[in-house]
Amino acid sequence: MKMYRPNFYESTCLRCNEIVYQVDRVGPLKDFTFFHSGCFKCCHCGTKLTLKTYYNNQHKHDDKEVYCSSHVQRRALVI
Repeated sequence: MKMYRPNFYESTCLRCNEIVYQVDRVGPLKDFTFFHSGCFKCCHCGTKLTLKTYYNNQHKHDDKEVYCSSHVQRRALVI
């Protein structure tokens, strides 16, 4: 029985934690994270995102999730 080992061109999807192959991969994003194209959606509302429409949490740099423009946590403006 042959054991399956991922190679250099395969990564793990941040959202579902399954292997994502190069043909279905979005990324790398910040901190070298990857998503399946179907998993690349706002973690709050599920809106499908693109590399031009996604945002990262600006308050917590360890938060690697992706958000739409309506649900991203932005820094408060100081007046």
